[in-house]
Amino acid sequence: MRIIMLRAAAFGLAMTVLLQLPGFADPGTDEYYPAEEAAERNSIVWPRLVELHAGEAVLEWPDKTSKVLGVGDHYREWELVAVISQAAPLAVLEQDFPRWGILAWDGQQEVVELRGPWNHVTISVGN
Repeated sequence: MRIIMLRAAAFGLAMTVLLQLPGFADPGTDEYYPAEEAAERNSIVWPRLVELHAGEAVLEWPDKTSKVLGVGDHYREWELVAVISQAAPLAVLEQDFPRWGILAWDGQQEVVELRGPWNHVTISVGN
């Protein structure tokens, strides 16, 4: 019982110290994850790759608007930075925000994201 009480006291002390460190209690405020990122991420409207041909991507947005983009073209805050013609074709899109940005490999089945503020990167895979 005494060991459990000592561990609980040590944990409480450690948390008290850690919560006083900048960025620990609120990780959305540091240089790698700016506070505004959550709201900006929620504002992203994700297109879906419909087809890929001759270096161009046909993308469709949730409102069913579709657009043909060539590499370097911009539309709705997205830039088409590359097209990858393979068995499962991909459109590589980029969207920049003031303190971070996101790359998306948009396939017909799923989207892979690569987010990065400055020199730090996180990868996630989703539909």
